[in-house]
Amino acid sequence: MSQQSLNSCLKIRKPSAVVLDLLCVTKANFAEQVLLPYAKQNVASYLEANWSDSEVQNDVQSLREVSLKQDSLKKIDGTSASAETIRKSVVEYVNGALDAGVNNEALATFILNVLADGYSHDRLKTAVFADVAITARTWAMDERVPLYIMSDDARAAKLFLARTNLGDMSPLISGHFDSRDGSFTESSTYERMVENLKMKPEDVLILSHSGAAGSVAKSCGFSVVLLLQHRRDLSRMTNDEKRALPHVRSLHKLIFADDAPKASTLDGSAMPE
Repeated sequence: MSQQSLNSCLKIRKPSAVVLDLLCVTKANFAEQVLLPYAKQNVASYLEANWSDSEVQNDVQSLREVSLKQDSLKKIDGTSASAETIRKSVVEYVNGALDAGVNNEALATFILNVLADGYSHDRLKTAVFADVAITARTWAMDERVPLYIMSDDARAAKLFLARTNLGDMSPLISGHFDSRDGSFTESSTYERMVENLKMKPEDVLILSHSGAAGSVAKSCGFSVVLLLQHRRDLSRMTNDEKRALPHVRSLHKLIFADDAPKASTLDGSAMPE
């Protein structure tokens, strides 16, 4: 890397661990443009191919129970109906729920199982940012920095990272933090993270796309850098977040250096030139 390129990078002290937001890894709108359309298009074929599996039957029963409580959506037929009739009602409920933006545990579990089937048959690959995949590999393999993923669902994160357009990233990951165990905009979540990692918070680098989550992590003493690959990510930040948090547009612009300050001591003025 040229001296000019180095001067345009944000240099921070090498952390003891990195916690990386999954949304900084996967390309924008991947879920909306690829995963959800795939799920909707393949619910029927997935049900038909796996109807005798106990996991599918358990999922259908959970969906049936939820559907009975939602007046605006299709009710899933009972077990006395034919298999074909039940499957059709499941498809109608699932697609209706997805279109309506419904979110419940039964639906999320079922959709994840449909996606897992797609991944296992090589019909899906997660689109990840090249700079993130390359840098993550360098940090984990060459610099021996443990990498952790923060996401809304650890099982989904593991699935998505095992099959990407740039290969299997799962060997690079030392562990996962799941928002179902605590919101990333709550300080108690980061307090538990410190207990889990057994490290000082300033020695842990949080890489997030969220100014709100980054601000809370910084208030808990963590080193925080926002990774904002899109201009719209920057536009969503409040003025206070912009002043408080350094950010980069690419991980190629973030360099670990022994003589650099810890990111916990930096604010929004510490930006690459």
